[in-house]
Amino acid sequence: MGGKSDKIETVYLLADYMEEVRPVYGKRVFKQHVTKLQGQTTIIREAMIQGYLEMSHINLSICSECLHAEYEAHDTTERLVSGG
Repeated sequence: MGGKSDKIETVYLLADYMEEVRPVYGKRVFKQHVTKLQGQTTIIREAMIQGYLEMSHINLSICSECLHAEYEAHDTTERLVSGG
């Protein structure tokens, strides 16, 4: 006999299989996405650390060159506040 009945049975078996597989597949895909995001986060973090290290020399130079202006501003403020 077979025919239509066998096809329906096959569809039901496939649906049952998909219900069993979907949660496992979903977890695997989720873990892959989390791992990918963690990798991207690590790359961004390392790039930021490298950037801060490279900028530290520039920031120190700027600070050293402008220190006299900072002292002058402080002295001017002191003079204006004290009235002298």
